[in-house]
Amino acid sequence: MSKRLFIRFLLSLCGIIFSVNAFASGGQIFNPFAFLNPASMMLTNKDKVSGGLGLASVRVRFNGSITPLAAPSFSKTGDTRSETVYYLPGFLAYHRFSPWLVGGFVFSTPYFTDLNFPKFGLAQFSTFITRVRTADLSPRIAIQLSKKFAIGAGFNATWLSIQLNNNVVIPVPTPLGAVFNQGEFINKVSDWAYGWDVGLMYRPFKGTILGATYYSRESHTLTGNSVYAPTSGFLPRTVSEKIRTKLPRPQTVVVRAFQALSKPFGLIGAFYWTDWSTLQQAVVTGLGLPAGPTTTILPFNYENAYRFDWGGRWAPDDKWVFILLGFFEKTPTVANARNLTLPEASSLGIVYRVSYNFRKHWQVGGYYGHRWFRHASLDSVVLGTRTVGESFPRSDFVGIDLTYQD
Repeated sequence: MSKRLFIRFLLSLCGIIFSVNAFASGGQIFNPFAFLNPASMMLTNKDKVSGGLGLASVRVRFNGSITPLAAPSFSKTGDTRSETVYYLPGFLAYHRFSPWLVGGFVFSTPYFTDLNFPKFGLAQFSTFITRVRTADLSPRIAIQLSKKFAIGAGFNATWLSIQLNNNVVIPVPTPLGAVFNQGEFINKVSDWAYGWDVGLMYRPFKGTILGATYYSRESHTLTGNSVYAPTSGFLPRTVSEKIRTKLPRPQTVVVRAFQALSKPFGLIGAFYWTDWSTLQQAVVTGLGLPAGPTTTILPFNYENAYRFDWGGRWAPDDKWVFILLGFFEKTPTVANARNLTLPEASSLGIVYRVSYNFRKHWQVGGYYGHRWFRHASLDSVVLGTRTVGESFPRSDFVGIDLTYQD
């Protein structure tokens, strides 16, 4: 196999790697700094500053078989697990300039994925590391149009980074028969993209708050490197190539409602809709080849995702606030695209939150959340590897935040 043909093989393979899902879900109910309504800044008295840190524990167990189609003799059957912890920092600052104008800034981590299977276990010839990181920087403004109605808008600068590591088996023909070369791909790309959001808040009656937020679509042109390092066999040597692909951050609509039943009790509801169907295919381009760029077109066929939240608030006095929420989330993943990199299925979850005003202007809060996923069947071919079995994903979230409000 010539070096040029081998590099083309690598790039087509990398195209499949980068076609996998870049985001975990339609959003996060656990993160108190993500997907906020800019119009809700009008609820600020004068100044508000809040910072926090969340921890996401993501655990996935897979039971089944993984078979490289180019080398069926390397097939493995059994059980493997991924257990990771990811940090979710957040920060916001609001200032009221006048009775009708509030400005602010929000930093959040709206999406993430973190999977890490043992490198030489059952997932040896599949994608054993999947890491997606995001950071969103959003200056925003809110205007009170009337006693009952407020609007807000924000600018979003979003950083997206993806890393995927994958072991592969590559048959190389020789006069004495095929020699199977084993090696690892290390793929890293990143990019900044820009969008906007707009929000409405309506208070028709005392104790009733209705809100709606729209987040625009963002288009990421991700660039980086794909490095192949052989671990056995005599061909080829380490190969590094620049690659580029495009992935969207889809548009999202959020509708929220709060209804006070009495001074201590209130009801909370929300609906999220995310336009994941915009990701039907990805085009991955390998750059720098002597014969010119190489492109690979890969189908996704994602479906739109949505989530319902419901629950209540209890504030027994001026110091304590307790919130309990449940939710259902429909995954954007279609059944025949589910794999180790994207084991997610539709889920149910619950979130507990408590906050305490320990001084006149200071509040400390904490939360815990858990998601129960459906046990999802897998039968797909990705990276020339067939995965058949069942995945059992679970996740827990904990966090703490400190707020000053004047």
